Amino acid sequence: MNAKTGTPDGTVLMFTRAPSFSAQAWIRGGERFPQGGSIVVKNGNDSRLLVADFAAAVDPSLNFEGTSVLFAGKAKLGDPWHVYEVSASGGAPRRVTSVEEDCIRPMYLPDGRIVYARKTGGRFVLEVAALDGSGKPLRLTYAPGNFLPTAVLHDGRVLFESSFPLGSARQPEIYTVYPDGSGVEAYRCDHGHARSNGTQAASGDILFASRRGLGRFTSPLAHEGNGECS
Repeated sequence: MNAKTGTPDGTVLMFTRAPSFSAQAWIRGGERFPQGGSIVVKNGNDSRLLVADFAAAVDPSLNFEGTSVLFAGKAKLGDPWHVYEVSASGGAPRRVTSVEEDCIRPMYLPDGRIVYARKTGGRFVLEVAALDGSGKPLRLTYAPGNFLPTAVLHDGRVLFESSFPLGSARQPEIYTVYPDGSGVEAYRCDHGHARSNGTQAASGDILFASRRGLGRFTSPLAHEGNGECS
């Protein structure tokens, strides 16, 4: 998962660096980063770690203003993955989630809340929680299988991936759900090959990875297009 923000000097890239990565381990409730990872902030020829004193840090996600970053981290080896927030310029991270279970792939919602995947009962489910830690988290998914958020759409829906058919632990497919847990549906009904890592471009198009390479859904298209955009 990459993040990007702008500064007076240009564009700053933020990405996860890891010794190994198992892209589809989540679909079976497994570990995507078996040897941990770190978040690199790159500005031109300069680079630094977003958090240097953590045992592991992955899944960076910028807020809408580009000033703060959510990430999944382990302060110490052996810790579960917790959701943290830190200033984009660095500093001391603040822990957001309080449960002692893995919480990964956090993303900002536009109303002071966040969405993430929590591992409970051996599988990942989607939850929404207040950024300030108040109140009780709202679970969004109850169907069998594992669920992982990949983007928050312009209309407020959460784009996520799960298996198709749900609970099969076979190939990933792209779905959406509203932050109140309603309206779960597949983004397209022409299920076939695997689709994963969906995100939304500024144009509104949905970009994703597939066995054919980079794919794209546009509003006028009822079928999948290639990833070349003009």
